[in-house]
Amino acid sequence: MRDVLRLPEGERVQMFDGQGHLAVAMVEAAAAASSGSPRRRPLVLRPLSHSSVPAPELELTLIQAVIKGARMDWLVEKATELGVDRLVPLVTSRTIVRPGRGDKGRKVERWQRIVLGASRQCGRAWLPTVEPLTDVRGLADRAPAFDLLLVGALEAGAAASGPVTELDPP
Repeated sequence: MRDVLRLPEGERVQMFDGQGHLAVAMVEAAAAASSGSPRRRPLVLRPLSHSSVPAPELELTLIQAVIKGARMDWLVEKATELGVDRLVPLVTSRTIVRPGRGDKGRKVERWQRIVLGASRQCGRAWLPTVEPLTDVRGLADRAPAFDLLLVGALEAGAAASGPVTELDPP
């Protein structure tokens, strides 16, 4: 806030913790250290107000097959802005992106950072969760936990004739 945004003293900022708590504070001391000094003076904020936003009554989970490149990053950002509470990245038999063992955690961490940035941008008080990558079997084990499961399909005639009660892996 001090070095990049160069917020002056007296500027108001809004803060959140991702768990429904919001606060407004004023910058009291924002002077940067001299260019030759390795130590920086701390940024001092004075709290002005705080509030709490109740947890959403309806939890919306998006289960999304992992898509390649920046498209997945874009989807995570937009889903956050639209109010998704939980994102479950799914690896399917047709998924092009096949993260390796060590890469799986890095991808989820990256998407969680995107969620944080999008939440800041749109002023969300509750931070969505990005779950670890899962496959269809892992998803089938969790299907009964959902009150309603809607599945989008591109094939003609893919409409279900009744409620989905079981998710069969291929």
